[in-house]
Amino acid sequence: MGAGLDFIAGSQRRAPVWVQRLALEWAWRMLGDPGRLAGRYAACAAALPGLGLSALRARGRG
Repeated sequence: MGAGLDFIAGSQRRAPVWVQRLALEWAWRMLGDPGRLAGRYAACAAALPGLGLSALRARGRG
């Protein structure tokens, strides 16, 4: 779902502006709560190559 509701509720702080500008807020959150987020992010990262290949095949480039 994302951390939007956590930010609104005040249960989680946003990353510093410089981290947000680098689009690394996901990494900031993972470093703050690795036990909860590292596995989720690893599973998503593991799915990316297959999804990218499927997208290229669908476009006729793979």
